[in-house]
Amino acid sequence: MTDAPQSVRGNQTGNTLRLLRQAADGAPSEPWTGKRADRARTWALELDATLCGRLEAGTPVSLRIPAGHPWRGRVYTQTADEYRKLRLTAPELIRPWLLPHEELDPPPLAPLYPFQRNGVEWLTGLGGRILADDMGLGKTIQVIAAIRLLFNRARLRRVLILSPKSLVANWEAELGKWAPELGAAVVSPPGRIREAAWQALAWRRHVLLTNYEQMRDPPVALRSHPPGLIVADEAHRLRKRSAKATAGVMRLPAGRFWALSGTPLERDTNDLATLLSLIEPKRFSARDARLHPTSLRAQARTFVLRRRKAEVLEELPAVRDTTERLDLTPAQRRAYRAAVAAIRGRSAAGNELALLTRLREICDLDPASGASSKADRIVELLSRIREQGEKAVIFAFLLGPLRNLQRRIADAWGHGACRMLVGEMDTEERDRAVREFRTDPDVVALLASTRVGGEGLTLVEANHAFHFDQ
Repeated sequence: MTDAPQSVRGNQTGNTLRLLRQAADGAPSEPWTGKRADRARTWALELDATLCGRLEAGTPVSLRIPAGHPWRGRVYTQTADEYRKLRLTAPELIRPWLLPHEELDPPPLAPLYPFQRNGVEWLTGLGGRILADDMGLGKTIQVIAAIRLLFNRARLRRVLILSPKSLVANWEAELGKWAPELGAAVVSPPGRIREAAWQALAWRRHVLLTNYEQMRDPPVALRSHPPGLIVADEAHRLRKRSAKATAGVMRLPAGRFWALSGTPLERDTNDLATLLSLIEPKRFSARDARLHPTSLRAQARTFVLRRRKAEVLEELPAVRDTTERLDLTPAQRRAYRAAVAAIRGRSAAGNELALLTRLREICDLDPASGASSKADRIVELLSRIREQGEKAVIFAFLLGPLRNLQRRIADAWGHGACRMLVGEMDTEERDRAVREFRTDPDVVALLASTRVGGEGLTLVEANHAFHFDQ
């Protein structure tokens, strides 16, 4: 797992923002005024500027022009300047739309495995869906492919994707990879401009990405213009009906609701009943938790798709390599900026390598606060791995991240849930750590120094490996 500070501001030259402001000022439905609203509008325009950044980087962008405009039809923009000119003449262009009866060519599904193609077709059927495939079987890719199909079939106009904070950037990257023709934006404004920012951006993208915290009190813009589809990743976060995020999501009407979770739900009828009431509120309610588990599972069968790795093993490659992009925590971001600021104002000659090393260390783990978005994400994944009765090995160059992970795992599941494998241990201690990892069912993780565990270590018991600082 690798990470680097990410920017969502794109090209923010004065000329670009001036042009984009002119475009937005010409758009209808701008009912708010004042400095706070102006900041919110500028915040939304900065997201728009990222599209210019894509174009300047040479990424082709496909745009559709609303009916009645002289440039109606499909337009493939070639440069950022061309996009800006088009944006000025058609300010409504930023709003997603499709002609009511027009279907586009369907997106190719060839890159997907057969079981994933089946999952895509199942998702696009009528009714709510709970996709509960085992972790690692590509739930995200299946969902994006299904969204593309529905947009191409003119059956979708607006999509809202909810996920934990640590996964929002990954969704953004996967959408850019698998559905580059769809406009997507991450929406997580600070509280002081939250309502105005959501209204400024209200459905000016096909897909909006946000975290569950934003849904504790759903923005007015979402309630007044509900999405055609809500996708809830790591949907077990919504299993408690009393949780604020769950109550907030229930206030959002949607044409479709897809819940994604690799965590088995059939063990707890309350959790399953809550998710069913989210995806099919007219058919299920929290009272269904009183049903016998066999009866509830039978009624839910139509709406739940779960494939285990053993069932599709012949279709899977031998090894699957995934890189996740994670945002820094606020503490890491402050430490990162402070490290950069400390070297400004004096000659950086000869200090570049030291600064780079310091910044890499902060991206892994802020030494002062112990904050680490990577460690947060690994513990979250370990929770799912543990529930599935599987094991993982985590490699890191430095001992700091491993010690930090050791404390987090001990806090979550006790000191017996992991073993360390580091250079300061003698041969007998290393052998005992590996043996206990292999044989003890309570040990879910082996935390290994790259120098010690990087060679000559055979661990067939582990089917997950994390590279903390590859």
